[in-house]
Amino acid sequence: MSAAAVKGSYPDGIEIELGSASIQVGRQSEVQAGAGRAGYHGEGVSVAAEAFTASAQFGAENPDGSVGLNAGLSATAASVEATVKHSGNSVTLGLAAGVGASGSVGVRDDDKDGKKEICARAAFEFVIIGGCIELPTFVRP
Repeated sequence: MSAAAVKGSYPDGIEIELGSASIQVGRQSEVQAGAGRAGYHGEGVSVAAEAFTASAQFGAENPDGSVGLNAGLSATAASVEATVKHSGNSVTLGLAAGVGASGSVGVRDDDKDGKKEICARAAFEFVIIGGCIELPTFVRP
């Protein structure tokens, strides 16, 4: 169940969400509310920003697109993060002003080449860091 005053995705990769709240129970369970979110998803790069958000989550569907395990509880005044991708590998870095922490680990095949990537992500108060590394063909999780 979710509601937003304004929510839109545009063909040029921009997403905007204002005055939103949602509750989800199941494989990914979460409760969240936020004054504003904006993002850009382009070829090999994405940027996301949030203002005045709060969330609690636990589940298997991770923010980096991997499937595994995640948990977190946070309240944020503002945050911004950027992700750069290349051949299944990715690096995420960001800054935030808030309290709380979240973390995730999982596996994905983002570039659909049959080689799995192992991913990890952590956010703690003012730092957001994450990454995915494509495993060689002979290593399978």
